[in-house]
Amino acid sequence: VQNNVSTQNTSSPVKIPYQLLKSKSFDLKHCKHIILHKLRVMSLIKRTRGGQQTHAHDLLGGISVGGIDAAAPVLLDGRPSSNYHSIASIVNFDSTCLLRALGSLLCFLQGTVFRLEEGNTITINSINYARSSQYMRIDKDTLHALHIFSTEHHPVIAKGSGKDKEGFSLFTLLDRTKSKMGRECLREWMMKPLLEPTLIRGRQNGVALFLHPFCREISDSLSNHLSKVGAVDKIIQKMQKCHSVPMDFIVLSRTLVAAAAIYGTLNGELRNRIMYEYRQGMLHDDHSVYGETPAIWQEFAVIEQIIDNIHVSVLQDLHDRIVSIVDQEATIEAKESVVIHYGFHEELDNAKEIFDNLDGKYDSIHCLSCDYLSVHYLMSFFSRNIV
Repeated sequence: VQNNVSTQNTSSPVKIPYQLLKSKSFDLKHCKHIILHKLRVMSLIKRTRGGQQTHAHDLLGGISVGGIDAAAPVLLDGRPSSNYHSIASIVNFDSTCLLRALGSLLCFLQGTVFRLEEGNTITINSINYARSSQYMRIDKDTLHALHIFSTEHHPVIAKGSGKDKEGFSLFTLLDRTKSKMGRECLREWMMKPLLEPTLIRGRQNGVALFLHPFCREISDSLSNHLSKVGAVDKIIQKMQKCHSVPMDFIVLSRTLVAAAAIYGTLNGELRNRIMYEYRQGMLHDDHSVYGETPAIWQEFAVIEQIIDNIHVSVLQDLHDRIVSIVDQEATIEAKESVVIHYGFHEELDNAKEIFDNLDGKYDSIHCLSCDYLSVHYLMSFFSRNIV
């Protein structure tokens, strides 16, 4: 079944051709067979002993020369190599997704572009990998072999099945983060290294900025603020699902204060310090200038991108809302319930007064009901106005 898909465009519609293939075309065994026995890559076929190339007429015709199939690559010792080892040098046979994609594509080409080729073969010049992202893809075996990450299993009977922890690895040597989000960011950086040199240099410049001697006090101040940053992404997800716990609001409030303080340090103290050092001429040396722009400004350009992404007014507004609703001191003291300020909701205040006048035998009902009402009204407010 073949058709064309037209995308909605006001200027001119773009037709995207597609063809529905049978499920057999995606079968792993069938895909391997067509790759090994029907795919002919000229760049592999031309590899012969001594770097000489076999004549194209012999290659395309599959003529046997001296008892050796001319269509098969030849090893240095004169022995013909198998199709598997030849193709495996450019195709990863451990990736089932890649095999199915390539196999189904070859199946499609067999019936279209190469339908007149003898033996249903697909002859191409070479295989080039198209970059699908800006990150390098590293498999788990490589990460383990290079000791980039190392998980140690420590089963503890007292804690059930036990908890795993990061062992001695390159990640543990470089990990100087102060928050959970920072640790996860570093892990993601090391699992998916950048490929673009410009982005790599930009990341290096951002780190190099805080290695200057005049940034030592500023770095200590930022580390102190970062230690107060919680796992905001997980907290927001729990709030959206109404599964949050009382301490989530406290952690979120502290994180907002820390974020505003980080913004003030970067946009105020750090910027002023760089201006002062630049004017004093302490950073004018041979290795601190790339072209005409001093290195210190290229390093600070990365920080400016972070500053531009911090919306202080939004953070301050959200913090003020939480503080005006949640009694943080009482919530920390209660531990298992969220305490709401009186005056936030009239119905909730009346319910609290009724429960406060109950006898002692209703204490358990009193606690459960207050917790339910507090969380119910609080989460309904956050779902409407914040989250």
